[in-house]
Amino acid sequence: SQPWIDIAKDVKRVVVADGVLSLGRNAFNNFINLESIKFSNTIKEIGQTAFSNCTKLQEVDLPQSLNKLDLYVFKECTSLKECIIPNSVTQIKAGAFYYCTSLEKVQLPVGINKIESWMFSNCTSLKSIEMPNQIDSIGTYAFNACTSLTNVIIPNSVTVVEEYAFNFCKGLKEVTIGKRVVDIGDGVFRECDSLVVVNSHMENPKPINQNTFKNYEGVVLNVPIGTKDKYQYTSYWSKFSTINEIFDDIEN
Repeated sequence: SQPWIDIAKDVKRVVVADGVLSLGRNAFNNFINLESIKFSNTIKEIGQTAFSNCTKLQEVDLPQSLNKLDLYVFKECTSLKECIIPNSVTQIKAGAFYYCTSLEKVQLPVGINKIESWMFSNCTSLKSIEMPNQIDSIGTYAFNACTSLTNVIIPNSVTVVEEYAFNFCKGLKEVTIGKRVVDIGDGVFRECDSLVVVNSHMENPKPINQNTFKNYEGVVLNVPIGTKDKYQYTSYWSKFSTINEIFDDIEN
């Protein structure tokens, strides 16, 4: 609920007082002139779509007390450029930064274990993302249409990359796949027109679907030493025109 809905268009700054533990669903949704927020050091949870469609919000300084960001919490905050998420946060729900088209930099906390579905979808200004080594899965459409991403490293901790996770990343040139990945979903790198290098550290590649990658011709696949034959006899990895054995191990 929004008891202050009648003044929503006039609010430019929000100060969350000490003692407040959570912000509820839609708390400041559609506060279209909101430019800044100051959080208390007691707040633990920010609710679903709490700041959705705050289109003038440019910067968010989240407190060390925070544990959870709920669904679509900053959805369509189209002026938001940077967000540093403290390591106290252990849950970031789906679509948290969906369609934040100006977002260039985000620092993820070390305590989360999944990049949820749609989390950064349509963040067209996001140039890079560093995933914590505790991440074990990347959700459906997590980075869909992040057209400014050029290089992605999927860490060794990841075992599952769900469908269309990096779909339509038109600027993506190089991707590194960690050695523990056992499931790469349909269309994960579909419509990645600029992709030229795939570094796979998987020693026992699992079959992928035809449209996991858009192109196989002209894309170089680099694999661990002694595994080229496995890739050449595994469905759709075999479609890569160039397969090089160059890796002993991966440190990331």
